[in-house]
Amino acid sequence: MEINGTQIILEQCEYDALIAENVALKARVKELEELVKQLQVQINTLLTKKNSSNSSIPPSTDLTRKNRSLRTLSGKKPGGQSGHEGHTLIMTDTPDETHKLIPDYCNQCGNELAEIEAQFESKRQVVEMPPIKPLYIEFQSYSKICTCGHKQIGNYPCGVTNHIQYGASIEAIIGYQSVYQYTPFKRLRELFNHCFHLPISEGSIDNILKRLSAKALPLYQAIKGQIEMSEQVGGDETGVKINGKKGWLFTFQTSALTFLSVSLSRGFDTIQSLFKNGFPFSVYVTDCLVAQLKTVAKAHQLCTSHLLRELNNFIDALGCQWSMEMKQLLQQAIELKPQLTCDDYLH
Repeated sequence: MEINGTQIILEQCEYDALIAENVALKARVKELEELVKQLQVQINTLLTKKNSSNSSIPPSTDLTRKNRSLRTLSGKKPGGQSGHEGHTLIMTDTPDETHKLIPDYCNQCGNELAEIEAQFESKRQVVEMPPIKPLYIEFQSYSKICTCGHKQIGNYPCGVTNHIQYGASIEAIIGYQSVYQYTPFKRLRELFNHCFHLPISEGSIDNILKRLSAKALPLYQAIKGQIEMSEQVGGDETGVKINGKKGWLFTFQTSALTFLSVSLSRGFDTIQSLFKNGFPFSVYVTDCLVAQLKTVAKAHQLCTSHLLRELNNFIDALGCQWSMEMKQLLQQAIELKPQLTCDDYLH
């Protein structure tokens, strides 16, 4: 059978077309394989629910409040460790009351023991709180007529301005319980009524806290100024309720100072309003929030705890070996830090 030149050319063209199509299909298959890998990563990420243990999500949003600790097992038994200084209740050498338990008769035969001298055997102590009741202090002002004719009236102590008012110790307790112990107004009122036998209204509590706030304002501003000039500053924010609305509690702290402020905004505008110059002398340690990273600082550093949570998310979603190794490295660094001396930091 004879094959003319035209047929050979056609067959060659068909062959070249098949080769080109095959190359294009292989490229398409490779492209789709890459797409499948990307989609699989996204699926795994979506299936892995984020919580406070593997992301920067606050614990209050967790459906189950049992959080995964970022700490590694130390291998030590739970409880106080050997050599740890304990806090055992210790007897006092000067008790406020002493009750001598001297027997009057013999339990064996019934004889009276009043004429027999008692011998000390042992002692035990019980620690009690004395009954708490309000102490009412009355100041009485008198006057005298001077020989010059002037009537001199005795002055009341500084701060005693009303005919009846709460004293400094009560104001201090209210400030401590409200600010440090986070006791709500209603529970504060019940505490004073039930334990201190002193009725007090929630309005009075509010007024006292406002007065304390005004007194503390100069110190509050001084703390803010020192933090702004510090070499290291940590910044964070967490969700809170402000008059029933969702707000944010911003925290700025050093190793010795803490500055707190609340806002309805989590944005950069809140930080800018508090520290308009940012932290130009500080290494600013935060999470990955854009508002925090946007803040002016000498240098930025990501918080180790937040990094560990993000690594947990990569491990849970992707089984990422690099994330496992990086997490281990960070944990080893945390364990090593307490062993470093000042010389180690300098070198």
